[in-house]
Amino acid sequence: MHARPIFTGIALGATLLMGGATAAQATPPPSETRAMTAQTAQATAEATSVTPMAGCASLVRNAPGSAQIKNICNYQIQASVDVDGWFNDPSCITVNAGATRNIYWDAGNGRANYAYEC
Repeated sequence: MHARPIFTGIALGATLLMGGATAAQATPPPSETRAMTAQTAQATAEATSVTPMAGCASLVRNAPGSAQIKNICNYQIQASVDVDGWFNDPSCITVNAGATRNIYWDAGNGRANYAYEC
């Protein structure tokens, strides 16, 4: 029963002597991992064309007061766009499977942030 901790200690010592890292040393703390993940996601978004979306609703064209929403799923959805929180979002529209629809709102409220399913 006491042999296991001894063998584990010997294996750990051999790993460290060979220049290896233990699992505790190789794994960054959770806060550092979250920061690295956020930085990677931001770099990926900046480097590629990312379509802002929630569920099946995909924002494919965006201008002040108008946008196009594409339904990327194989069933009909209700969708809208986020303009400035929920207060000025246009009413939901029906978008058939694979179809693209235009949606409009007051251009003075700006551009859409993303498309979402209602």
